[in-house]
Amino acid sequence: MNNTILTKQVTRVLAESGIQITARMEAQLATYLELVHEWNAFAGLVAPGDLGVLVTEHLTDAISLAPWVVALWRGKGPLLDIGSGGGFPALPVKVVVPELPLVLVERSGKKVGFLRKVVGALGLEGVDIRHGAFPEITVDVQPEIITARAVENPAKLSTAILGLVAEGAVYLCQSSTNAIPGREMFHVERVDDVWTTLGLRRASLHLVRHR
Repeated sequence: MNNTILTKQVTRVLAESGIQITARMEAQLATYLELVHEWNAFAGLVAPGDLGVLVTEHLTDAISLAPWVVALWRGKGPLLDIGSGGGFPALPVKVVVPELPLVLVERSGKKVGFLRKVVGALGLEGVDIRHGAFPEITVDVQPEIITARAVENPAKLSTAILGLVAEGAVYLCQSSTNAIPGREMFHVERVDDVWTTLGLRRASLHLVRHR
């Protein structure tokens, strides 16, 4: 696989937000996508039809969160990714923001095995992979940022997620915000940035904070 994974357009947009992509990062992303291909039939990481569009539909979409992570993270707590699945968006963000600590939560043993394989193969540090259910397995975690892109029904987890938001975290919500209970207690901001304008983010993004 060619080690130039990100398009010049994506690299330029990242650079404009202060994120410089190095040759090591490109190599890590290439290895990551190779592993997704290798493990997909075993672990069901993405839909089979998505293997041909991993860069545009998954990798670029994930990395579009990186500038927001850089802007929001204050170095006090990790990014908590709920239902990490194949690692999108947290692992690509970690590659381009290597100092960011992660807590990945996944219920599937096969997918946990994949996540551990990726972390080892890419030489990533500061990644805590937890095999179990949210929120029970994260009672000791105080995240600064929350993502839950791969969760099948985020509405079921919204109360627990918003409990963390009430304690000071910011939820980067990539699903519908209509089901947020007690929505009036939270500031929900739709993001319309350069990634949206250029069509590089496949779904809407909202920042959910406590008022």
